[in-house]
Amino acid sequence: MTAESKQCRLAFHGTLLHHFTDAAYITTALPALKVVKLKHRSGTVERVHDTHHVIVRNLFKRETNLDSFVGMPVRTATGPFSPATRGRAARTAS
Repeated sequence: MTAESKQCRLAFHGTLLHHFTDAAYITTALPALKVVKLKHRSGTVERVHDTHHVIVRNLFKRETNLDSFVGMPVRTATGPFSPATRGRAARTAS
């Protein structure tokens, strides 16, 4: 969905903070709203090297720039892991 789309499918849960009464809310109020899309990636942990390094398969495509993921939080099935660091990124052959 884009901002220019004529259809809108959003579901909200929580306390209503502001009620739109302006008939021209599309041009006055909507541009001020922040709409985000949560993104996630998943891969398979092949092995844990130590408390700060893991080897993961199928997390990124070969052409992905890994620099944009440095410092992002990492969560495993057993709980959170330390933020991603890039001391050395090695790609394994699949």
